[in-house]
Amino acid sequence: MQNGRLVAAAEEERFNRIKHYGAFPRGPLSNANLLNDASLTLRDVLCKQAIRWVLTVSQLTENEIDIIAINGVPAKYRSGSLQNADPQSFVPVRDGRYLFVPHHLCHAASAYRLSGFSEARVLTVDGRGERETAACFDATATGILTRRHEVAVRDRHSFGGLYETTSRMLGMGAFGQGTVMALAALGKPGFSLNDSVWARSFDDVNLDVVALQQLLMNVARTESEPLLEIHRDVAYAVQHALEEAILVLGTQTMTKGAGMPLCLAGGVALNCPTNTRLFRQLQPAGMFVQPAAHDAGTAIGAALEAAFQLGEPRPERMQHAAWGPTIDAEECAAALTRHGLALHLPNDPAGEVAQRLADGAIVCRAVGRMEIGPRALGQRSILADPRRAELKDRLNYMKSRASWRPFGPSILAGRESEWFEDAFVSPFMLFTQNVLPPRRSEIPVVVHADGSTRPQSVERHILPDYAAILDAFNDLTGVPMVVNTSFNRGGEPIVCTPEDAVVSFLGLGADCLQLGPFFVDRTRR
Repeated sequence: MQNGRLVAAAEEERFNRIKHYGAFPRGPLSNANLLNDASLTLRDVLCKQAIRWVLTVSQLTENEIDIIAINGVPAKYRSGSLQNADPQSFVPVRDGRYLFVPHHLCHAASAYRLSGFSEARVLTVDGRGERETAACFDATATGILTRRHEVAVRDRHSFGGLYETTSRMLGMGAFGQGTVMALAALGKPGFSLNDSVWARSFDDVNLDVVALQQLLMNVARTESEPLLEIHRDVAYAVQHALEEAILVLGTQTMTKGAGMPLCLAGGVALNCPTNTRLFRQLQPAGMFVQPAAHDAGTAIGAALEAAFQLGEPRPERMQHAAWGPTIDAEECAAALTRHGLALHLPNDPAGEVAQRLADGAIVCRAVGRMEIGPRALGQRSILADPRRAELKDRLNYMKSRASWRPFGPSILAGRESEWFEDAFVSPFMLFTQNVLPPRRSEIPVVVHADGSTRPQSVERHILPDYAAILDAFNDLTGVPMVVNTSFNRGGEPIVCTPEDAVVSFLGLGADCLQLGPFFVDRTRR
């Protein structure tokens, strides 16, 4: 952050190429970190490559930084029992130029301070912070975030833990939450979680992960075992229970907040059906979900909170997620030459991409600055024609994804109501919308089993080059949208550099690559 302006943000995994990378240094505790191990220092856990890049692009040295803000209050700065402390007393801790910001306050700041709202209510939900799995805040016109309620983590009770446990028990691994969320649409009511999961208020919540694991023991599967109807019903039950519980918390968050906007963050805020249900049922005056809602976004939140304490100007509303490294033309040329690919500079890049998409090609695209967060939004994306049903299986195979997982479209802003029921602008692919029944057969690749889709609205003044592709594709086909999924192979992070992009493109077996100013078409010699 510089003078109230977000300048750069990127995740360490994009540089070291280790997906879901987390700094867990060796220590006396398993999965030790600053929050639970007082013997660790900052140097033990710094995301060194991301920090080096942020300083370089900002043309600063570490000594020129006024405040270095850190997600979480380390164990050595805390005294007494966290469980008995007053929630409102849990505030940032300053030590010299280091500011340690409580985990859920980081989440809250990452959403509210970039929402463009003067006043708002904020709900954060994730696996756990120092002591909580959910919290709500009041944000006033003065910019102060006041913690009002929280759900403590106790005896392995955790919102994020519900989905992680279900994912493991269904054979989808520790990071299969998106796969379970997609599977839920194929299930039906019947499998009950009433004894394991409920929420009646912030003070009356049951999220018994151990009880859930025991309940699922009889239906557990390994990755290689067949997926049965009961597994679909389990996914449905967990998704339904999560939505019901968070709706209760959202309702309480908005108490005395009628007519107020709502902001969301925390890893659970990446659950699109839940976000949509909150939006539909609570009907806030506006709603903003941080695109980097997961823990990577807490770095942004910590910096925002530090900037606020310094008295810097309030940031503008976050309209895009492209805050990472940019694609350099010389590096593009070098990477393409290194891998024996011809350097073709198209006269009309948007037109060429659109034409190849309309012809049925799968196009990888790496241009401009890399996005932060798990959703690629045009700058590091794989694009395809949503009309061609056969491309869904090809895309899932290329990316080693489960066959039932859906894809979302990027659509020209202003055209949503022609395709979706009760349509609204959604720039970050964080909400679902139902495709109009008569139109579902026209765009089968992006229609999920329940008739929903997860769109990204593309506004011309924010992403002009990407919008130009959609305009050109619409001119050719009459459809103002393309399939958009993240540019990466299964098990690897979204591509960052030109070299990453070329290696991933070749490994995926895609047809075309738009890399910076260049265009590669492997189907044409």
